[in-house]
Amino acid sequence: IAVFSEDFKVKTMQVAIGMGITRMQVIFCKLLEVMFLVVLDCIVLTLIVLGIGVSFGIAIPAIVLKDLILTLLIKGVIRLAINTSLTMIVLFVTQSTVLSIFIYVMVGYDIIGVLLQLGAMFGFNWIETLKLSRLTINYCSGLLHSRLVLGQFSVQAFLALCVYFGIGLFCTCKLFGKQELDF
Repeated sequence: IAVFSEDFKVKTMQVAIGMGITRMQVIFCKLLEVMFLVVLDCIVLTLIVLGIGVSFGIAIPAIVLKDLILTLLIKGVIRLAINTSLTMIVLFVTQSTVLSIFIYVMVGYDIIGVLLQLGAMFGFNWIETLKLSRLTINYCSGLLHSRLVLGQFSVQAFLALCVYFGIGLFCTCKLFGKQELDF
C-alpha cells in the first residue's frame, strides 16, 4: 500500500493519465510493481532461511524445502496479490492509504472468515449450510497449498483464488474514476 501512497502525493498517476496511459494500464503496472516487490521479498527470505541452515550445518530435507517454497509462493505471493487487488478497489476510489491499510489488514488476517465462524457458533446455521467459511481467501489458499504439498492440485481452490483476483482488478478498473484525474 505504501507503493501507492507516494504516487498519490506527487500525482504521478495523474501525469501518466494525462499523457494518454489508460487507467487499466496504471492499475496493472501498480499491481505488477507490488508483485515484483513481494516476489523479491520472498526470494530474499528463502535465501536467508537457507543461508542460516547452511551456516549452522543443518541439512534441509527436500520435503521441507518444497514446503517452504510452496508456502512462500501460495501464502506469500498469491495471497498478497489477491489481497492487494481487492484492497486496490478502495485505494483507487478513495485515494486513502489509511482506509486501504485497514481493509488490507482485515482481508489479510481473514477477519471475514473469523466472523463467519463466530456466526456459525452463535446459531446462524445458514453459514454452514451454504459452506460460506470455505469461500474465504485463506481457506482456498490453504487448501491449494495442502494439496500441492501432497502432490495433488485443487482446481476449485485455484479457480476461487483467480475469481478473487479478477474481482479486485475488474472493480478497480471500473471504479477508478476520480474527478481530479479526468483531464
